Amino acid sequence: QEVKMVECGKFMQYHDFYVCFSDISKREALQSGAMFRLASMSKPITAVATMILVDRGLLSLDDSIAKYLPEFSKLFIGKIKNDEVVEEIEVKTAVTIKELLTHSSGIGSGDIGAKDFLAIPVEDRATLEMAMPHYAKCRLEFEPKTSSNYSPFLGLDILSRIIDFPAPVSPVNAEKPEEK
Repeated sequence: QEVKMVECGKFMQYHDFYVCFSDISKREALQSGAMFRLASMSKPITAVATMILVDRGLLSLDDSIAKYLPEFSKLFIGKIKNDEVVEEIEVKTAVTIKELLTHSSGIGSGDIGAKDFLAIPVEDRATLEMAMPHYAKCRLEFEPKTSSNYSPFLGLDILSRIIDFPAPVSPVNAEKPEEK
């Protein structure tokens, strides 16, 4: 595996070594073009991509996430009882794009979010498309817009799926409004 650094179209450095592995136990090198999660480093990229779509009029910060992902139309606030997350009450306020961006949705945050996320089998989180039905069943920590707490997994993953090119109702696939 080789790593080449290019700046302004000019070759900068060359290293001939393995940067990382696609399978550490087998010592298989990560191949060019491999897709993988960048964890929290993907959050600002997702946020910028979202705001570009907002700027182009293809998405609104006030859009309900259920507009693009109908499985999120009926959500519940959870509580921990006997070390398990249980549904407590149905949310009154729809979660919007803005709440996902500002970590004020209640989705995937706190102990409730961590327990629900870890209960999803890893193989069912292999792609955003596969993960969404599971994410939609996760309970919220609080009523949307009433508080904020960092959502390390679900919030921006849901937003990534909404702006994902192949999503059938993605704003990227929508017609751009005519310029006035």
